[in-house]
Amino acid sequence: MCHDDPFKDEQCMKREKLGSNTFYWVRKCKGAKVCVDLPYYGGMIGACSIKVRPHYAGESCANGNKCTSGICDGTKCKGLIEEEACIPGLGQCKKGLLCRKASSSSSIFTCLAPVSGNTDCEALAPSTSTSTLTGKFYITGYAKYFDPAMNICKLGYVCNNNKCVKIGAVKDLTSTATHPLACYTGLIDSTNT
Repeated sequence: MCHDDPFKDEQCMKREKLGSNTFYWVRKCKGAKVCVDLPYYGGMIGACSIKVRPHYAGESCANGNKCTSGICDGTKCKGLIEEEACIPGLGQCKKGLLCRKASSSSSIFTCLAPVSGNTDCEALAPSTSTSTLTGKFYITGYAKYFDPAMNICKLGYVCNNNKCVKIGAVKDLTSTATHPLACYTGLIDSTNT
């Protein structure tokens, strides 16, 4: 139940805490709007707002503030070029490039070509810990498998045992695997086999 206030039918959520219980009053937002917390109310009130999604290289823009790279040529978003610094997981690089480390000893992420063949892929990928730059929390053990930002191998390949291998390439059920998509079943057990 939403209360009659300046937000009127645009208010979508109110949260109250009573002891250890939290109560929510929710109303579905109309059309393409989504419910967002209003920070100046301490997250206690939400308002229906137009969903703003980032625009990637090649998508239309009027200015750079909607582009993941921050670069707009006046009509289309431009991706960061090779060897420009980037933030993993934001899709800032030009098409065909990924945000990754150039070497295992590097601490800087730059836009580079995907890893292929016998190159060490695990050490070049983003960490599976909390990203302070994006505020996104990765679930250790799962993010490195299923978050596209975590896979630095070329399309159709995954990082398995520190090497990029074709998805489903491991057919022997007694083989050791470190990535479930490397197995033709798509699953690994608790012993990584």
